[in-house]
Amino acid sequence: MWTVVQEYDKNSQNPSRSDQPVVQALRVHGKLTLRQLVDITDFSHAAVTASVSMLRNREIVDAVGQYRSEGLGRPSTLWRLRPGAAYFVGIDVGAATTRVLIMDLAGQPVHAISEPTAALHARAPGGPSVGRELAALVHRLLDSCPLPNPRPVAVGLAVSGLVDSERGVCLSCANIPGWQDLPLAADLSVLLGLPAVVDDSARAQAVAEHRVGNARGLQDFLFVNVGVGIGAALFMDGRPYRGPGGLGGELGHITVDERGPRCGCGNLGCAEAVVGARAIVRRAAEWLESHTYPSLLAPEPRGTNEPRARELTVENLADAAAQGDPLAFRVLNEAGEHLGVAVAAALNLLGSPLVVLGGGVVRSGEPFMGAVRRTVMLRALPPLARQVRIEASQLDSLSGARGMAMSTIEAYLRDLV
Repeated sequence: MWTVVQEYDKNSQNPSRSDQPVVQALRVHGKLTLRQLVDITDFSHAAVTASVSMLRNREIVDAVGQYRSEGLGRPSTLWRLRPGAAYFVGIDVGAATTRVLIMDLAGQPVHAISEPTAALHARAPGGPSVGRELAALVHRLLDSCPLPNPRPVAVGLAVSGLVDSERGVCLSCANIPGWQDLPLAADLSVLLGLPAVVDDSARAQAVAEHRVGNARGLQDFLFVNVGVGIGAALFMDGRPYRGPGGLGGELGHITVDERGPRCGCGNLGCAEAVVGARAIVRRAAEWLESHTYPSLLAPEPRGTNEPRARELTVENLADAAAQGDPLAFRVLNEAGEHLGVAVAAALNLLGSPLVVLGGGVVRSGEPFMGAVRRTVMLRALPPLARQVRIEASQLDSLSGARGMAMSTIEAYLRDLV
């Protein structure tokens, strides 16, 4: 059984083996010449040439054009990981939506589908298991894929909950009823006949941020996903920190309001219970019971004299806030302030230079993001507050599935050579 891959550390490898660093350099940089590979890996030209030749014979790399430097020398061949050499499946099970994609060896998404997570809720005894439902979803992805024979070689599963990534077990999911101690990696491996890994959804999204997002090239940063639930992941020295049993990063269960509502974990006033999408909508509904805010009202239905309330969603609240609606602005601003309390506490402990915020709530814009930044400036230690950048993720909703597929690619390449 695979374990979740760690970033390559040159000092931990036998320097007589150049295959692994060549593969990792091509994974990170895309297309490189032999000279560039020599510079990046610090291995000899002969060793790198032999490694590329071996990888080409195994159809792992191929030539992809010529590179001409500014000098007068001859153009050099560019090498890359061959996209069609292998394909990988990434799954991200969120509280509301499950997304599945297939990615080629070069790290490019090929095809994706999504379904409501409600279809994966634990079944009654005798019904389909969660593992079989996930395996069926993978088969639907492959059946609808435009490639004639995508040939997946591994699958990575991200879950928005507590995950023991070493054992591949989902310990619990506060927002998905019935998910307790599920051996998902073992189940998927048997059902699909593929190596499988399981990790926390926030860590999977952080991997995507580190590889292709705002944190690319950074060794240390904090990622926070704000959706139905709140997940967080810490990168230290270029690697995701998991903690004992994979339980590190539970920022959503830091208390930010001691008089707040009860969280799914049983405590009062957790960030997830105050800042999550459902909590924001609930807060807006409570205010609407005793107040009227025109931009949160839909047009009058034909044949009636009274306007009806819009369906309350974070998206509608964001639209209303942009129109100057005071309730929508207040609800989003308060949520941002509460998240800022948790982020400031994490920064005071960790000192991360970058915080990337992702998820649907973050897309509500400035009322939320501005409140997070202001609160961090007030509550974090001044030297930390001055240096930290707090940015909204630019990746799309597939980032969790993408991060898991990337992790399986890295594990495959590590074991391959």
